Amino acid sequence: MVERRAGLLGIKASTLILLLICSIYFVVYVDRVNISVAAGDLRQEFHLTNSELGVAFSAYAYLGVVQNLPFLGYTGRVETAPL
Repeated sequence: MVERRAGLLGIKASTLILLLICSIYFVVYVDRVNISVAAGDLRQEFHLTNSELGVAFSAYAYLGVVQNLPFLGYTGRVETAPL
């Protein structure tokens, strides 16, 4: 049987990875909210049409997909505890 050791500050590695993933999602969420709030000013400042602004927003969506790809493999390997 493999003995599990505590990592940084006595926290298991899987918990640290979960905290890292949650913090990444939080930063991306705040970034999306900020860009949405600033959309009107961005459109006026850079003289963008609605279509061009939509392309900028979709770039964030595509980056979100790319961001999720590494975590797909991780979630398949994580063992869940029975309830």
